[in-house]
Amino acid sequence: GTIVGVGHLDASADRELDADGLLVSLIQSNFSGIGSGVHVTEWGINLQNRGSSFSLDPAHVNAIAPRKLPMHTLVPTLSLRDGRPWLVFGSMGGQGQIQTHAQVLTRIVVDGDDPQSAIDAPRWQVDPDHWRVAIEPRFPSQWLDDLRGRGHDLRPVREYDDTMGHAHAIELTPGGYLAATDPRAEGAVLGL
Repeated sequence: GTIVGVGHLDASADRELDADGLLVSLIQSNFSGIGSGVHVTEWGINLQNRGSSFSLDPAHVNAIAPRKLPMHTLVPTLSLRDGRPWLVFGSMGGQGQIQTHAQVLTRIVVDGDDPQSAIDAPRWQVDPDHWRVAIEPRFPSQWLDDLRGRGHDLRPVREYDDTMGHAHAIELTPGGYLAATDPRAEGAVLGL
């Protein structure tokens, strides 16, 4: 799942934040299966196994070495507006995470959608191995026909398909927080 919440802001910030002025965007991910198989009982979490993305081939870009992180798809995001934190968001979804981020952020910045409308909107996802495009059917049919006519291999999926990521977002507004959760997964917006 994805948790977005509250970089740190100066206490003189003119926006409502938590008492410490903190923002956080994080993605909880075990990677494959149940992760490493190690459970930290006092925290109630399983540890991930992203280290399995390392290679033992010293010539490989992901060769295991000191001070290296394995390549992965986790991209919790904090966006700035006028140099100040404005939007924290994230999504799970493997190789589709960056595509989901681009679609949600484009809808908010370019189209002017609020975070919930941007997250609710239909999505597509390009398979980088075969260049097929998984696409939710809620796009206008003329768009889909046009894409097919241009040679795109469209693969329809269900409406609100959970393979399209599970995005969540919090926007800082002058009046407080504006939060959103993805209908493609279980989730809730809660103020604590």
